[in-house]
Amino acid sequence: MVVLIQARSQGIPLSGPIITTKAGGMNKKLDGDPNFKASTGWLDKFKFRHGIHQLDISGEKLSANSAVIAEFKEQFKLKIQCDLKLVREQVYNCDETGLNWKALPQKTLTSFSEKTAQGFKFQKI
Repeated sequence: MVVLIQARSQGIPLSGPIITTKAGGMNKKLDGDPNFKASTGWLDKFKFRHGIHQLDISGEKLSANSAVIAEFKEQFKLKIQCDLKLVREQVYNCDETGLNWKALPQKTLTSFSEKTAQGFKFQKI
């Protein structure tokens, strides 16, 4: 349960498969029952026992640090213009962000004390 709280405080989305995988790993580390299987039934009982429910991820609390982004953009611009001596037309933009963004989970498991699940604000650079 502590791992769940730590992950959620960092804004890491959690799902049932993630929790069951971690439970299996912890069982091995603790030399638990060799027949243990973190099934969906086990997960349902675990969630009920610890007051965990599922929420949609939303909000902007964990948005990217704009100061770091601005610094990166300036360093990238200098690298392109000064080091590589490229002009704007020579720089190819392959935007994979949209694909990666769509792969992020839209729901997460949280404790009942959390009323909302904070997410990331998507912003094109």
